[in-house]
Amino acid sequence: MARPRAAAEKKAPTSSDADDDDAERPSSSSSSSPHDAVVTKHAIVTLGLHPSAMDDPERGSREILDGMLMRHHDQLGGVLMSYDDVRVHPRSRTAGIIHLAGHVSLDVETTARVFCPVVGSVLRGVVNKVGVDFIGLLVLGVFNVSVGADDIRDGLVHNPAPIDDECPGGRWEETSPSPIDREHVIRVGSTVLFTVKSVSEFDDVLHLIGSLTDEARTGEIGYVESVGGGGAGGGSKKNGLSSSVKKGKKEKKEKKEKKEKKEKRDSAKKEKKEKRDKGEKTPKSAERKESREKSAKKASKKRERREEDDDGDGDGDIPKASGKKRKKATKPEL
Repeated sequence: MARPRAAAEKKAPTSSDADDDDAERPSSSSSSSPHDAVVTKHAIVTLGLHPSAMDDPERGSREILDGMLMRHHDQLGGVLMSYDDVRVHPRSRTAGIIHLAGHVSLDVETTARVFCPVVGSVLRGVVNKVGVDFIGLLVLGVFNVSVGADDIRDGLVHNPAPIDDECPGGRWEETSPSPIDREHVIRVGSTVLFTVKSVSEFDDVLHLIGSLTDEARTGEIGYVESVGGGGAGGGSKKNGLSSSVKKGKKEKKEKKEKKEKKEKRDSAKKEKKEKRDKGEKTPKSAERKESREKSAKKASKKRERREEDDDGDGDGDIPKASGKKRKKATKPEL
């Protein structure tokens, strides 16, 4: 029976009788926690059963659904966590055989718990890895989440000093002078709230990319609750520490602006120095050079005129080429 079951699992998603409109029908029940992204659905799923399982189609359907657990399925819109109350849908009382497959297309109804994260939602995970450029988490102890350094806010920096044998990669901690921010530390074992940035699926396995850029809603869960972003238990602390938090954020912003201005000045100085070293001339220096060249030309012309003076007295007032003649001096007669 193992071989027909495996074949049925492969053919189930490619059934020609699959109805996308009836693939899933969410019920009114909600998830057990707003940060888990697990919802309960009343779903109609199309399966491909081997003819040998048609004596007890509900049992055959359960065997296929067992193989679908903890894997992503488009018909459910997420990862099947668990299911209950399997029964054959009325329209499948006369099931048809899938063309060229030899399996029977069967629609079954079930109450399914499905993990279906949505981009932009806030989920809860437990840190299992910490590195200099990332934080790794597990959601529900199963689903991997990666938070890269580009998706971690500037206030959090990596401290490489190992805490103990369980945390060889160090920790991420706040640099703000605010007393409450100093307590914000993310290490292996910390429970963290993060924003879902993207969801990808490969070979029915789900992987999430997270973000910690939202200061109000993301971070270590105790810290988020203490500043009022995590729900119950944070209201009273927020009232007592809101002013210090605002002051810390203001100081952080001012430091950042000063740092950016200093970097711009240093960059401008460095660029100017490089141009000077390469011999590149600024517009003002080019004008000064042109003026010096004109003055040198005028001085050269004056020297030429002095050299051409016929009497050699250096006054340069009567050049040879002027065409004028001088009168000869005569002696007076006695």
